[in-house]
Order: sequence, then structure tokens, then C-alpha cells
Amino acid sequence: MRLENTVPEIAGGSTSLVVAVHGWTASSSTMQHVRSAVRDAMPNADLLFPDYPAGLFSSADPIEITEALVRCIGDAVKARETRGARYEAIVLIGHSLGALLVRKAYVFARGENQDHSGYLRGAPQAWGALVSRIILLAGTNRGWELRQKARDLSRPKWLAFNMCSQLWHWFRLARLINGAREGAPFVANLRIQWINLLRDRSLSPPVPMTVQLLGTVDDIVDERDNVDIQCGASFVYRSVPDTGHANVIDFSGAAGAVRKQIFLNALLTDAAQIESDMLVDFSSEPDVAHVVFVMHGIRDYGNWTQRLAPVIYETAERTSVNVRVVTSGYGYFPIAGFILQPERQKNVRWFMDQYTEALAKYPQAAMSFVGHSNGTYLLASALARYPACAFERAVFAGSVVNRNFPWSKHINESRLTAIQNFVASADLVVAIFPAIFERLRKSKSDLGSAGHTGFADRDPPVYEVTYMRGGHGAAVVPENFETISRFVLGDDAAAPTPPLLTQGQASPAVWAGKFCMVFAFAAIAFALMPMWAVPLGSHFALFDWRYTWNSLSALTAGWLLTVYFVCRWI
Repeated sequence: MRLENTVPEIAGGSTSLVVAVHGWTASSSTMQHVRSAVRDAMPNADLLFPDYPAGLFSSADPIEITEALVRCIGDAVKARETRGARYEAIVLIGHSLGALLVRKAYVFARGENQDHSGYLRGAPQAWGALVSRIILLAGTNRGWELRQKARDLSRPKWLAFNMCSQLWHWFRLARLINGAREGAPFVANLRIQWINLLRDRSLSPPVPMTVQLLGTVDDIVDERDNVDIQCGASFVYRSVPDTGHANVIDFSGAAGAVRKQIFLNALLTDAAQIESDMLVDFSSEPDVAHVVFVMHGIRDYGNWTQRLAPVIYETAERTSVNVRVVTSGYGYFPIAGFILQPERQKNVRWFMDQYTEALAKYPQAAMSFVGHSNGTYLLASALARYPACAFERAVFAGSVVNRNFPWSKHINESRLTAIQNFVASADLVVAIFPAIFERLRKSKSDLGSAGHTGFADRDPPVYEVTYMRGGHGAAVVPENFETISRFVLGDDAAAPTPPLLTQGQASPAVWAGKFCMVFAFAAIAFALMPMWAVPLGSHFALFDWRYTWNSLSALTAGWLLTVYFVCRWI
């Protein structure tokens, strides 16, 4: 990835470097008011306003843009040294998506770069320690999401955004803006990396003062979207009156003069004197030692999670562990959504947003996980796609994860300590549906039959429990809650009572697993029924219906839509 306009505007003394990055569908020219304000206020600062591919349908990788920005700043620092001196301070400024990019560049420069592409050196960059201030202009720090209409976003604009986001999502368009969605790997990893830096007491110098300037009528960013930034940091929240998301960088006119003054205060005011004028209800709980996420599966509202939580609290009380249980769910998830990988990933993004919020609220806590069915997919996908996240212990029931999932890799990287996997004796759901994907794509599939066959890696700390008597929900019954609670809180020896276990698997489940592809072909034949049933019926004069290719195609399309919407409810 190459940026444009990467040569700084050189000032006389050049004691500081100010880097400003524009937002989506914009360019460095849209930051001209910011440039002029900085030039006048800091005459001895070099100005670096690079351009990156930010078009409406840009498929640029935000990680590659970040790495290019890291190198660009590093080159500017080296160029200053060749002129006979060094920068005393670096100021990072970002608008909207640009705010994410400058924060990501900063955490990469400080060594929190687990998700770098490999093109960037893994070692910290020397310039990272020079950053003295970060200013975010309507920064989309939590990413963007359109599940609910923002308070100041008009309904027509919200509907248009929703329609575009669906098109981008399904046709793999606009990789850049999709990468900045709430809970997306680029965003969630950044939030985790930021919190890791805040937690690092040995970091010298610490994370600099960060100022978020947010308009009072911003229709994209909510004031509650910055929990992770203000967690333990020198964070300042300043409101900008009569300002929306786009015009926070517009300093023209009377309203612009007010915006300019607020921006200059954020840029120049001493860190000890600048104060927030916008209060956000947030308080961390550093005394909590353990957080346990309990996640339900498909076709399930998660009622069992509410019954498991009190048992975990009781177990924790006996062992004197201060624990919090998170049982918030992602809603009813039908089979049609489960089959489609983009739909599954929506829930993963939601889960990672929940994870980062918990990480900020409970800064000293270890994170553990209990999941059933699709809930197990959330954790496995998080470990595979979000290299900055880490968990203490995990419990799987009715797992739909590929049996070849590389647990040893994540355990060796200290991203998981132990996992307990309950394998049922008669889990027809896992034996058929996710097993089909595993058969088709082998180890490349992110779905599989681990709840029916167990994992290939069975050495401790991967503990297999075979076999739970019953079907898909055999392990998430009240009689087994004590075992789950003990294991997830640290007891490797926790095991179900004998009445819950059986020696082998039921024959129907075994045969279903062996012939799962028969079910796949039957499902495909059913879905395409008009394509073969109508011609066949006409051939044998079962009914008199004259058809053409166009009418048959329309009938098939209508049938497929009907099947899809029926599956959305089952």
C-alpha cells in the first residue's frame, strides 16, 4: 500500500511533527482548515497530511494503510535527523475513520501489533515514544454500526446507509469501510491493543493525552462509544456546539470560528489544564478478577444462560473469586443465518464488541467463556480472526467448530489456558449440518463436527468429555452446571456425574455423521425442486403445465426465496 503526499511541509525550526489523517470519502484537501490552523498556531512544526485510498468503494486494507502510515511517519522522523536535529514531539490528528488510523498507527508504533500483515517489522518504532498528544475529530472509535438509528441521524439517511452496507457486505465491496464496522477485526483489535497499552505500567512514556472533539449533533458517533479510550488514560472529551460529523473540520463562518477555537484549545492547552466538558457514565471495576461470557447457540434465546449464571456465582463465592458473568445474547439465530458465513460473522463482531467493553470495565480480570452450539463458533472465530484477544478458560457444548481447530497454537501463544469440550452421544444437529462444511472444505472450514467427534487435539489442556447422554443440548442441563462452573473457574478435574455419561454414541448419530453428505444432496435437491420436479411431472403427464425457461427460472427463484425465508424462522 502506498500513500500520497507523504513529504512533510517543512517549517523553519521543525521542532514538532503534526500528522493529520482525513476521513472516508475525503482527502487531505478537506483538512485545509485544520492545516491552516495548525500552521498558524505552531509555526515551528512540520505538517504531514497524507492521502490514502478513501473512495466510496475503496477495497484498501486498513491494516496496510496503517502500516504505510507508520512507515511514512518513520521516514519523516529520519528525514528530520538528516537535517541535523530531531523532533521533540509528534501530534497525531484524525478525522472520523482517520482517527482510527492514527490510533492504530500509534499502537503499532508502541509494539502492540499482533495483527500486522508481516510487511511491518514487529518491533516498536522509535517515533512512538515521541507522540505527545492525539486529537480525534469525531473519531469513530467503536466503529460504525446501523442496527439502531443514531439519535441525530435522519431515517431516510439511515435506511440508505443500511441498504448500501448490505450490498457492500454481500458483494465484498468497500473493504475499507467494512473493515471499520463495530466489532470488525481492525477495530476490535485496536481497542484491545489500546487497553493493553493503558494496562502496561512499564510503558515509558505512557499513552499521551487523547482528546475527542465531538459535535453536539453528530449523526454517526455516540458519546458512549469511547469507553475503551477513557479507561485509565489521560482522556478529554470536548463537545463542539452546532456541529455534525462532517463539518467538525470546517472552520469557516461564525460556527466555524467556535470550532477552530475548541480545536486550538485541544492542540495547545497544557494537559494539566484542559478538562472534559462532556460527562459519560463510566466506571471501571478493577477488583473483579474473572469475567465469564456465557453464549447461547442457534434457534435459542439463551434462557439456560440465565440459570447457569447463579451457579457460577455460587462456585466463585466458595473459592473467594470475585467474578462477573456476562449473559447478554445476540438474539434468535435461525438455521439460514447459521449456514451463511457473513451472517455468522455479524455475531462474532457483536461478541468482540462485548469483549472489548468488558475489558475496559474490568481492567484486571481474566476472560473465560462458556458456549453452546453457535456460541462455540464465536470463541473459535475470535481466536482465529482477532489476534489481540486472549481468554483464560473455555467450555464448549454441542460445538460446531472444526475438529481440526489448532488449539495448541493458541495455547502456546498464551491466548488460552484450557478448554473442556462436551461430546454428546446423540447430537444429530452437529453430526449433520456443520459436519457437511467440514467434509467439503476439510481443515479450511470454520464449521465442523467437534460436538459429535471431538477435537483431533485431545491432549491436556484440551479436555474431552465423552459422552454426554442426550442430544444437542445434553451438556447445558442444570445437572451439569456445577461441572461447567468449576472448570471455567479453574478446576481441571471437574467432571460430570456418572448418570449424565454413557459409554458410546447412539447408532443414529453415528450413521448420520458418516452419511452427512446424503443430507446435503437431499437439501440441494429440495431447494432446486422446481428445476427437476416440474419437467419430470410434465413428462409423465402428472399435470398439464406448459413452461418456458424464463417461467421455470422465475418459479425456481421464488421457491428459493420461500425456502430461505422459512429457514429464517426455524
